[in-house]
Amino acid sequence: MYSHLKLSISVVSYNQKKYLELCIKSILDQKLPLHYEIIIGDDASTDDSQEYLKNMANMFPDIIKPILRKKNLGLAGNLFETTKQCQGELIAHIDADDLMHPNKLLSQINFLDSNPEYNIVFHKVDYIDEAGNYLGQQKNEFKDTTSLKELIIKNKISHSSKMYRHNSIKNYFFDLPYSNIVPDWYINLCNVENGKIKYLPELLGSYRILNSSASRKTKSYKLAQSKIEVLNTAYKNIKAIKLPLINKSKTMIFNQEASKNIKNRKYKRASLFLHYSLNTTISSKGLYLIIKLQILKFSHLIKGEK
Repeated sequence: MYSHLKLSISVVSYNQKKYLELCIKSILDQKLPLHYEIIIGDDASTDDSQEYLKNMANMFPDIIKPILRKKNLGLAGNLFETTKQCQGELIAHIDADDLMHPNKLLSQINFLDSNPEYNIVFHKVDYIDEAGNYLGQQKNEFKDTTSLKELIIKNKISHSSKMYRHNSIKNYFFDLPYSNIVPDWYINLCNVENGKIKYLPELLGSYRILNSSASRKTKSYKLAQSKIEVLNTAYKNIKAIKLPLINKSKTMIFNQEASKNIKNRKYKRASLFLHYSLNTTISSKGLYLIIKLQILKFSHLIKGEK
């Protein structure tokens, strides 16, 4: 599979024609001194994306390979089915609304070629708005090497910033629901079992902040549900992941949702998440939230509030 193809770039898109041209240009401008392919999965867009991709494939037939879906698979479905078509030794990801900075791909390739103990490398990004205006840089400075424990507790890797070895995911069956909105977290976890994760502090890409993005459009409790699905699937499929760590991450998610719902006076939903939390792992945060919830409910009862 890898004898002649060094790199596959997996691009996922849905109704993003106005960004696709800039995204693809940022890839082609990398001027890599090696053979690579760009696999673009269009998830049954209703704009002119597919016609545009047909034209690009005619212009660059040896590089651009579009997958023009007739049926919408959903975020996870499109990502997984597009990634399965990648043939390269290394795989890089980018969403169709994001951009690569010059030398991004070569920097990551050189690192992985020189450091066989690492399976995945990601980098710092800056933020742009829908019109491409600069919004600032990623503030979180990550550790040089990210551990499995840290990644289970929180997904720290921007999807469009990562490159990894194809071998590190080829034995995994992607069985998340196709509607899941954080499937990139699962791919990241797959990369950790037999190798390390490297963070490059160089600014090598731009992440576009869109009001229409899945994470912003999705209700908070549904986002939490997707995160729990990732953790359950990772625990089932990845032997290196242990249950206590999974439960700790789940408890943090449940407590975060309970806290949000307490703040918004949605006490029934807060109670439900606290029930999930305590049934998973008893934590000081969970106990604190239970006390806070009971005090607030009692206070509102005295005041005659519902």
